[in-house]
Amino acid sequence: MLLKILDQLEPVRELAKGLKILVQEGNLWEKELDLLIEAVGWAVHFAKNEQAKQKLQKGMDVLQKIKDMEEKEGQEEIDLDLELF
Repeated sequence: MLLKILDQLEPVRELAKGLKILVQEGNLWEKELDLLIEAVGWAVHFAKNEQAKQKLQKGMDVLQKIKDMEEKEGQEEIDLDLELF
């Protein structure tokens, strides 16, 4: 799903190409995800038609959900590690 979002974003934001490579190689971390969300936000703001805006906004919503899931998983890992002590 993330790769589809980046494919749509590539013509609008140069940053999408690099982020797409990071995703494909499994090297997308929280900082990069934040940058991606910001880039999609700008793309939504500057989209020329309503249909493009809606697609990009849905993509941004998905990215935010991914980020939220990653944060929750990170918190669960921390909680699990603390339980070992």
